[in-house]
Formats: sequence, C-alpha cells, structure tokens
Amino acid sequence: TGDARIPFLCAYLVATLVAVVGHRFTAGPLGALGGAMILAVGTALMVDPNTTLHPVLLGVQFVLIVTTAVHTNSIAGGLKRERRRHELKEAIDTELKMRESSAAELVSFTQALADSNSISEIADALLRHLRCHTEVSVRAIVLESESEDVAIWEEAGSGDPQETERRRIRLQESLTNVGSNHMLQHVQCHSTGLGRDPRKAGQYRTAVDLPVQVGGRVAGVLFLADPRPAALTPDRIGVLVDITRRTSAAIRRFERNRDRENRRTAILLRQMREGVLLLGSDGQVLLANPAAREALLGCSEEDIDPEKTAEIGDISLAELAQTPPGVSRRFRATIPGSQGEHSTQLACTAISVVDHGRRIGTLVTLSDVTEEELTRGRIIQAEKMTLVGQTLALSLIHI
Repeated sequence: TGDARIPFLCAYLVATLVAVVGHRFTAGPLGALGGAMILAVGTALMVDPNTTLHPVLLGVQFVLIVTTAVHTNSIAGGLKRERRRHELKEAIDTELKMRESSAAELVSFTQALADSNSISEIADALLRHLRCHTEVSVRAIVLESESEDVAIWEEAGSGDPQETERRRIRLQESLTNVGSNHMLQHVQCHSTGLGRDPRKAGQYRTAVDLPVQVGGRVAGVLFLADPRPAALTPDRIGVLVDITRRTSAAIRRFERNRDRENRRTAILLRQMREGVLLLGSDGQVLLANPAAREALLGCSEEDIDPEKTAEIGDISLAELAQTPPGVSRRFRATIPGSQGEHSTQLACTAISVVDHGRRIGTLVTLSDVTEEELTRGRIIQAEKMTLVGQTLALSLIHI
C-alpha cells in the first residue's frame, strides 16, 4: 500500500496543474481525466500485483482527484477573471485620465488662441503649447495669411547660416508635402539649448508634417521631428491633428475679423470729411480716402501719384514719412486752386503709426479750413472797419 501513494500523488499533482494552467472551464474535467488516467496506469505499474487495494480507497482517490481538479479550476478561473477585470478597470482609468488630460490641454490651447489677435500671436501660442506638451527635438511651424506670414524653427544647437538654410529647405519640403505653393524666404531659428551634434543634424527617425488648412487652402504646416523612432504615439498625433484644426479655426476667425474691420474702416474713410493719408517709409502713398484726394487733386476718383503730388504745402511727403514715433506734427498748407478758383487752406497733422512695436507708416490727416479762414478774415476785416468807424466818429466829435 505504500507504493500506491506515489501514483495518487502524481495524479493529484497533474490534475491540479492542468486545472490551474488551463484558461477555460474545460481544464477542470481535462485535469480530472488526466489524473484518473495517471492514477490507473501508475497503480497498475507500480503497485505489487500480489497486493490487493481496496476498491473504496481507489474510489476515494479518484473522487479527490476529480474534486480537486474542478475546484482548483474554478478558483483559478475566478482569479483570472478578477485579474482581467482589474486590468480592464486600470486600462479604462488610464484612458479616461488621458482623455481628461487631452481635453484640458485643448481647452487651455483654445483659450490661448482666443486671446491672439494676429498670426504672430497665434504662432506664439502654438509654440508655447508644443513646448509644454510635446517632448521632441524639433518644433517648427509655418503660418501664413494675406497680410502676414510666420516661419519659426525651434531646436537645440547653434543657428549658424548654413544650419538656418538647411532648416529653411526642410520646412519648404514640409510645405510642399502638404500641398502648399508658398515660397519660404526666411525662418526664425530659436535655440532650445546645446546638445545636438551638427554632423548628425537632420537625421530624424521620427518626422511628422501636419497641414494647417483654412477654407480649402493650405495656410501653413506643423513640423515635429526627433532622432528617436516612434517618438510620437498615434494618440499624441491625434491630439496634434486636433490642435492644427483649432489653429486653422483661429486663423479663419482672425481673417474674418480682419476683413470685417477692413470693410468698416473703408466705409468710415469714405464718409469722413477729413482727408486721411497713410505714407510708407519712403513717402509713397499707401492709402488715401476720397476726402484726401479731393483736397489734394480736386477730385475723389484719381489715385495720388507721389511724383505729381510730392508735397503738401511746403512740406514734402518724404519728410512727413520720417515723423518720429510719439511726435504729433501740426502745420498749415495752402493748395492752389485751378482756373481762378480760391486756394484751399488745410490744417494738417502727421503722426507715426506703430503696430506691435513695428513702425508701419505715417498717418496724415487733412482738414479743410478754407471757410474758417475766410470767415476769420471777414471778422478781422469787420473789426478793422468798426475800428475805423469809431476813430472817424471820435474825430468828428472833436471837430
């Protein structure tokens, strides 16, 4: 009977292992079947034929093997299901946290875009966001509109001319890849510190070009690169695509607001009684409303030619264009009349126009004070006549 324990122990061990290792509920019956077979074979081979085993003992051993296999499989299956539920819960929590983080990131970026009033400010908001939320070696953007374009490249290392030209060419390739025909003339290079070997510059194993589309046209590109492979995960690229969409919406909103302001400004300038001129740095007339053309040319239909109208009164347009910032220059000008008409008297003011720290021209306002001058002359003449009359009256009294 001592030898009979070994087949039982082997059968018990095999049934338990099959029940634990098995991934399905059938592992319990399979373990029991395997244990029973090992018990039968082992008993037949290892137990002395002259030894008679009680049938009840064999039945008890068989029942123990089957019960242990089924119960162990049930426990192991429950543990595995609990582990899967725990892993699923962790995966869901991780996904929710990622989604909440992405949502908060997009909300903060949208708020930064809402506070931007120019293409340059939109580009700055985009770069600030990428610095905080994207760990790559290269962050570069190109944004363009009808009035302004911005190209910025951020990367570690020095910004020598050769490296700057390489970056410009790479950004031009990115624009071409996303379907833009814009020719990039220059790039602002910002250094994020030292660390890259110039001999290895441009060797990026991760490179992503994301177009910025506005109204069916490509208005720029977002270029991200890194020497590491797969530095940007698909989830991160999805967030970046959403960021480019919001950037596109901000540019579209900026252009609509600018067009609306331009229309309002054009209506206002057309209806103003005062003349308005905007002079370039060389004295060329960039803008003139009808009142200004009427005051200088006698009609409101013709464009002002700087070669024909090179001065206002005794002051040249080139001299007015050099008015320093913060200085308001006031003067009077006389515009001769044509065909015996009276000359026009103008009260003029010239001020420098600065936008975001950049001087864009000189604004000259022209006010027609001809009637005022004539009225003042009549008043002065009347006062003179009154004075003469009073003097004559006093003289007659003394006589």
